[in-house]
Amino acid sequence: MAMVVVVDFGYGSGGGRFWQWVCGFWLWWWWMILALAVGFVDFGYEFRGVPPFEEEEKENMSITKEVKASDATAQKMFSKGTLVEVSSDDDGFEGAWFAATIVKAVGKDKFLVQYQSLRTDDDSGFLREEFGTLHIRPCPPETLLVDCFSLFEEIDALYNDGWWVGVISKVLGGSKYLVYFRDTDEEIEFKHSDLRPHQDWIDGKWIMASQALMKLLYF
Repeated sequence: MAMVVVVDFGYGSGGGRFWQWVCGFWLWWWWMILALAVGFVDFGYEFRGVPPFEEEEKENMSITKEVKASDATAQKMFSKGTLVEVSSDDDGFEGAWFAATIVKAVGKDKFLVQYQSLRTDDDSGFLREEFGTLHIRPCPPETLLVDCFSLFEEIDALYNDGWWVGVISKVLGGSKYLVYFRDTDEEIEFKHSDLRPHQDWIDGKWIMASQALMKLLYF
């Protein structure tokens, strides 16, 4: 809120004009002090607490520390020889996770990996590729052996050398299932041995989804 104080500083003859000017000056001065105290006048500074630029500097320092801690964690978690899973944003591969091994770090948040199943075009060896930490995760933990999967249960299906997330749409005989893939709107038959319970890697933890939620999302 802006406040304007108008004081007549006109000059005239005699001592009365002089004292009028002095009184006016002090009146204006005290009004300004009072206005600053109650917040009527804002000169772009904050007189209480820490100045804005110091708060911003502290926030930036905090973010920098978090990034450095995250980088250190990634370097430790994805050390040479670690078995991991990687995902790609290339067309036709979105959402799939492929088993790989960390070869080496190639930057603060990048790693060179070697696929365990995908091979080079000339079939001379296993394919190598660089990935950022957003596309690398540890291998899912081994869960308890599942005798059978239930209807609407979210699973990973081993297909074309990768793990693709889907939902059990029908339980067949002979340990076989129909699996529905939402992204491609396909339904494919799989053997029990080619399926595993689906888990998501979120904030450094493995989380499993409920069947009720999957039924609402997919059907």
